[in-house]
Amino acid sequence: MSAFQAMEKARQLATTSHDTVLATTGAAWLLFKQGEFARARSLADSTLAATRAVTTDDATAMFGLAALTGKISKKNDQSGRAN
Repeated sequence: MSAFQAMEKARQLATTSHDTVLATTGAAWLLFKQGEFARARSLADSTLAATRAVTTDDATAMFGLAALTGKISKKNDQSGRAN
């Protein structure tokens, strides 16, 4: 099993939104490191769009996703409102 496959399995098995955010963030960065920039950005974009309420921990993890897409200011605004 590859590292990406392990992250995909973690996403499937996630039981909390925080676990999902962490697994998705890991998967996106693995794609980025493998040079699959379009897939990494697509995964980051879909995660940022789908995640509404964020905790401080989620906001920290999602900041990296925002960096992948160039949407840092959007997530920075959300992290200021984190629970």
